[in-house]
Amino acid sequence: LDAVLGRAPRRDTARQAEPPAANPLQQALSGLMRQMQSEAGLTRVVFAMLAPDRGRLQARLAIGGAPEDALRRLNLILDQGQLFRMLLTKTQSIWVHPGNAGKYLPHLPRHWVPGLQETGLFAMSIVIAERPLGVIYGDGPALDETGYRQFRALCQVAAERLAGDRRAA
Repeated sequence: LDAVLGRAPRRDTARQAEPPAANPLQQALSGLMRQMQSEAGLTRVVFAMLAPDRGRLQARLAIGGAPEDALRRLNLILDQGQLFRMLLTKTQSIWVHPGNAGKYLPHLPRHWVPGLQETGLFAMSIVIAERPLGVIYGDGPALDETGYRQFRALCQVAAERLAGDRRAA
């Protein structure tokens, strides 16, 4: 029709309206975090990376919880979260539950303690080439040993994907 009317052909506007393709690494991590929810019994899952100053953990991806959930905007000074500072010394994980909470809750930010006394959390550090990158954190009301094993396995897959992305960069 444009040729008949003597106009230049119009661009394909449908193609222009498509959103940009999502980051494949982000898609993979989001998928793994959703698996953690379904297979490890977690309600909320957050991937928090070390800030450039290496003194804070900042949320990069968050799944679950309400949109206004403070965990989605995590910006934790590591002195306030000594447990996370300890985790970041090497690849390791922890399961805080009512049976061991007395040992670990003093090492978490005070405002987290009330909610964790009845539930629990899983956390695992992500260390790539002997450099700490961040922590994957998840919590929920019905955590168990099977879920903890699954969480650790999925965190390991996430670490491998992140290591592969770092090598490719």
